[in-house]
Amino acid sequence: MDELDPVVSIDDVAEYFKVSRSTIFKALKSGKLKSYKFGRRRRIKRE
Repeated sequence: MDELDPVVSIDDVAEYFKVSRSTIFKALKSGKLKSYKFGRRRRIKRE
């Protein structure tokens, strides 16, 4: 994955930054990343 789409999943972000899903969830919980729910899934907008 060279480039991310404008809206990405938790898994895509974790793969892109080469970190675990739990690291992404910690960043979401602490407010470092923002996300929104789309159906049953979380999505993150690129900024």
